[in-house]
Amino acid sequence: MVPLGAYYQGHSSLSKAEVEIATNLTNARWLAAYSNYEHEMIAEEDGGLPPEKVQALIAGLPTSFEKPREQVVYEITSALIVPASYPPASIDVQ
Repeated sequence: MVPLGAYYQGHSSLSKAEVEIATNLTNARWLAAYSNYEHEMIAEEDGGLPPEKVQALIAGLPTSFEKPREQVVYEITSALIVPASYPPASIDVQ
């Protein structure tokens, strides 16, 4: 996880708020209590996200963002962290 975080911090086009949206959603899904604790503060202080939005991310509650890019990051990350299973018949491996 650390290399991924390092990449986002220095080599992506995501803003600090966008990185923290994805990070807090992922930490919440993984039930990563210490990371949630750390990134809640980072999201609010460095990312400028409102506390109620950050709390919703961590709690797994629906929320929305005014800035279109932040909303897109929220929607894509939300979709990617949902567990999914596919019946064996739906996978065609040859």
